Amino acid sequence: MSLFLKINLRSVDKIFLIDHCSQDGTLEIAKEIKKICPQIELFFYENKEFNQSVVITTAVRNLASQNIVDYIIPLDADEFICENDPIDLRELLSLSVADGEAALIPWETYCPISLSYFNSEAPLYNCFKRRANEPIQFYKVIMGNEYAKDAVVSEGNHSAISEKFRHPNKILNIKLKHVPVRSSQQIVKKALMGSYGLALKPGRKSGEGYHWDEIASIVRGNEYMISLEQLSDIALHYAAPKEAKVEIDHNSLGIGMKEDKIIFSSLAKPSLTRDYDTLVLDLIARLKSKTN
Repeated sequence: MSLFLKINLRSVDKIFLIDHCSQDGTLEIAKEIKKICPQIELFFYENKEFNQSVVITTAVRNLASQNIVDYIIPLDADEFICENDPIDLRELLSLSVADGEAALIPWETYCPISLSYFNSEAPLYNCFKRRANEPIQFYKVIMGNEYAKDAVVSEGNHSAISEKFRHPNKILNIKLKHVPVRSSQQIVKKALMGSYGLALKPGRKSGEGYHWDEIASIVRGNEYMISLEQLSDIALHYAAPKEAKVEIDHNSLGIGMKEDKIIFSSLAKPSLTRDYDTLVLDLIARLKSKTN
């Protein structure tokens, strides 16, 4: 979380962070960084059920209605708006995207080349390289404030539809760096928790989050341990057809700068035991509420 905030604040004026019942160190990290970075606003979504499209659409519309921003970019915590050559994002957007328009930013996937995420001075810069090609090109949407006022943001923030304005088809000449896999501890936790959560999700759509079930199966088949080769392979094939030929571009640069260190690393480290305990306690509470 600290790197998400630090790196993305170089490109945007403000970050509105939605915390959804986090049980790790996410909220504590955000609160500490907010003390020195007033550009961060914290919001809380406390309903255990999480429909991303509904939550983000509501947040985007509420923000747009205040007329305090020019553009809105819904991001996940593993996405980074940055280039190795600094750009003036505001100037680029003012020239490319009108207030009543939305546009698309292409995804670039980054893969781990080391298991030293929490031991590296600058993990995103030192431990990751770009996937050489995107077998299927995914995008994330960016909206002008007026467009966002009645927009419906898709699941995953990949697009948005407005009743008043044209569907986004303009592709911007920048990249959104995506890091789906960071460390072995993180992917074990994320896959298992994600698979559990989707299994319990009411109205789960066919194929929704299928990759978490697949990764969870790999984790279980390897005694809940993930090697560097497996970790890189998961990232390489993330959101890609199984038959796709993919490889790492070892000549590419990492993400951010050499100075981008993890802040509050003790809070940032995943804890599968803690999260599993939280999940079980939540299930017990739900069962008790249904029987009362």
